[in-house]
This record gives sequence, C-alpha cells and structure tokens, in this order.
Amino acid sequence: MESLVIKPGIRAIVADLARQLQVSEDKIVQQAVVEYAKKVRKKKKLMSFAGILQEDEADEMLQTIQQNRVDKLLEPCL
Repeated sequence: MESLVIKPGIRAIVADLARQLQVSEDKIVQQAVVEYAKKVRKKKKLMSFAGILQEDEADEMLQTIQQNRVDKLLEPCL
C-alpha cells in the first residue's frame, strides 16, 4: 500500500487542532475521514432518488429542503 502524503498546510491545521483539543493527530485525521465518509454516504443515499423524479419535482423538493433549512436557522433559541 502506498503512503499518504499530506500537504504542509493541512498538516499544520491537523497539528493545531490536535494541540487545541489535546488529542493525537491520528485521532483528528481518523475523525475527519469518518465524518467525511458519513457525508458522502448521506449524499449518495439522497442522490439515489434523483433518477426517479421529474425535473419539476426535483426542483420543488430542493426548494422545500432549502426553505426548511432556512426556517430552522432563523428560529430563535429558547
């Protein structure tokens, strides 16, 4: 297996996060990869519906999702 090469800028961010959170750099990278994988899976799952919708249905669904997200962001915290 090939070694992973991490660019200096990313390495600095990982090191800074590790220092701030007082965890290992490996833990930071591991958590980032896990979260990224969850995001990709979630998007892939959503996109599986794309082929069954008509264009106007997809546009309407996207608009509804965006509006609901905006509404949640604007709700006052209690």
